[in-house]
Amino acid sequence: MKILPAVLFGLCAPLMGADKEKPLSPKEVMKLFAGSWDSEMTIIPEGDPTKSQTSKLTRVRKWSPEKNFVVEQATPDAIVWVLTYDPGKKNYRSVVISPEVTSNVYGSWNDANKIMTWHGHDDNGNRLKGHHRVIDKDHHDWEMSYFSADKLIVKLTGKHKRRKKTKK
Repeated sequence: MKILPAVLFGLCAPLMGADKEKPLSPKEVMKLFAGSWDSEMTIIPEGDPTKSQTSKLTRVRKWSPEKNFVVEQATPDAIVWVLTYDPGKKNYRSVVISPEVTSNVYGSWNDANKIMTWHGHDDNGNRLKGHHRVIDKDHHDWEMSYFSADKLIVKLTGKHKRRKKTKK
């Protein structure tokens, strides 16, 4: 009978603390953003929903050769987006480049809520703030607001759904 408690403990020990997941590493966080996505983006000028326009696009986000960056080329060819992690400052860095403007955005990851909170600026002097929420590995949503001084210029919202891998 003394063996039964030892066996039960041995079987259950690996489950102890299983509800306390280890926080994701920066590479694991970046991996959440990589992949091929069907995306919907809504542009809301001055935050006025009556002026909103929604478009659909495909986002292909790939690792750089040494996996230091996740790089997106969207279709249609509107932007290039790059994500990396700065171990010195312990934050995520992102740059969005379009023909008209470049934005530098810095992020902090909340592992418990699976949300990246963004803040930054563009080269026109506008301030940016927003977030990107990972609902699950195949579904994300996000929003980003652009401000000139304290005036909202535009709010962007979006959803991503991971594309199914096609069989070869």
